[in-house]
Amino acid sequence: MNKKNSPINKEIVLNTTEKKEKVIRKSYALTKHDIKNIELIKDKCLNKKVVLSDSFVIRLSLELAEKLTEDTLIKASQKIPKIITGRPKGS
Repeated sequence: MNKKNSPINKEIVLNTTEKKEKVIRKSYALTKHDIKNIELIKDKCLNKKVVLSDSFVIRLSLELAEKLTEDTLIKASQKIPKIITGRPKGS
């Protein structure tokens, strides 16, 4: 295979022509269980020498969840407890 048609060169060309998407910073409430799951996913990838950030794991999860059917997504969402956020009420 010559250099012009190699998959690596095609990938480089694709990456250089893409516009960078604007990053929006937000904060979210996560439970200790959620944080543990993020760490477990990162460890699985690290076992294969792939390093992921917490933010990347969350974005990956969104991509996977987006591919679910509405019914599957609703069923999965019903299994996860809602988090009550905010400041505690004063006495």
